Amino acid sequence: MKRRTIAEAERIISAHQRECQEVEQLLGQALHYPWYKDDQRNFPGATEADGVCLGDHVTVSIAAEAAAKIRELENK
Repeated sequence: MKRRTIAEAERIISAHQRECQEVEQLLGQALHYPWYKDDQRNFPGATEADGVCLGDHVTVSIAAEAAAKIRELENK
């Protein structure tokens, strides 16, 4: 593969990873996941910019949790 093609692929992958992290953080905050900043014992120096702790979640699993919560609220 040409260097230019590899660099472009790396740029696309990096952009996708950043986007996934942003979606995960938005959903985690909406679902009231614990903030890193609120656990200074385990995460010293953490601030709001560090976001919420998602545990083992990935984009798809946290989106599924959010969808289930939406369905639950709609059924109330």
